[in-house]
Amino acid sequence: MAPPLGLPNLSEDQVFKHLQVRLITQQHRPCWDALVCAEHDLNNAALVGEQRCEVAEYQGLWLALLGGSGPARHLRHRDAWMRWWKEPWARGCHLLASNAHLCNLGEAPWDGWIWPGATCAPGQS
Repeated sequence: MAPPLGLPNLSEDQVFKHLQVRLITQQHRPCWDALVCAEHDLNNAALVGEQRCEVAEYQGLWLALLGGSGPARHLRHRDAWMRWWKEPWARGCHLLASNAHLCNLGEAPWDGWIWPGATCAPGQS
C-alpha cells in the first residue's frame, strides 16, 4: 500500500488506526480560521449561526479541517424535496447541519507544536 501524502513510510492502516477527529478549542480557532483561509478553495473561514469546527489529526498533526454550521432557514428547493413546510421545519430544523468547510491539508500537514508563526499552539493562551 502506498504511503499517504505528507506522511512518508507509514501505511494507510497505521494512520487510520490512530486518526482522531475532535472539536477544536477556542484557543485553536484563530489557527483553524487561518488555515481554512489559506488552504480552502474559497479562502474564507466565515461560518454563520451555530458552528462546529473540527480537526482530523494523526499524532498531533492536523491532516484535515472540517467546519459545519446551522442550516439556512429558507431554501425553497431543499424544503420541497424534504416535503417540509412551516410546522415540520420548526420541529426538525435542529436536526440539519450544513457542511460549510472541508479542507484537506494534503502534503503539508500542520503540526500545532511547530507551525511557523502559530499564535495558538497547545499550551499557549
